[in-house]
Amino acid sequence: MTFGKTFAALLVLLILIGGSSIASAHEGEEIEDNQGPPVYFGQINTRVATTESIALLVKYQTPKFSEETPVQIFLTDLKTNAPVTDVSVALSFNPSNRVTATSTDTPGVYQALVTFPSPGKYSISLRLAGSKINSLVSIPGVIVPEKAVKEPVSMRRIGSIGSLALLLILLIATKKKSLRALRLLRG
Repeated sequence: MTFGKTFAALLVLLILIGGSSIASAHEGEEIEDNQGPPVYFGQINTRVATTESIALLVKYQTPKFSEETPVQIFLTDLKTNAPVTDVSVALSFNPSNRVTATSTDTPGVYQALVTFPSPGKYSISLRLAGSKINSLVSIPGVIVPEKAVKEPVSMRRIGSIGSLALLLILLIATKKKSLRALRLLRG
């Protein structure tokens, strides 16, 4: 087999191997079109809301039901863009699940540990109370998946690195065979 044909065969093999790493990226999980995009554990989610005077940014990792999920709430004054301090922040997503957020070392940042009892789509209500504010804000669309998939990036990297290593090994082997054949012809 000539070097060109060998290289073409190796390239086809590399494409087939590379394609299989992408196909297995969801580790066998079937994702139907009507389910929407997959939800990944460890993914950082953000939601934004405002009152008349305060901007809220809520950050959390994709929650697992029956496990504590840290939720960070960032409060900023809309007029001055300064962090809002000395505010009581209470979270609830149903009448029996209420949590009070505590302030952190960073001004305007509050944190709460929330445990969602079951999978589903939640709307979190935040009660803000202080000397200059008394507001209720709703943060809709918090999804607690029944089953989420692991982040597929690592599988793609492994497949790509493995494919590259295989290509290099095969190219080196092919080159050595070509050099041996050349030496035999010379004599």
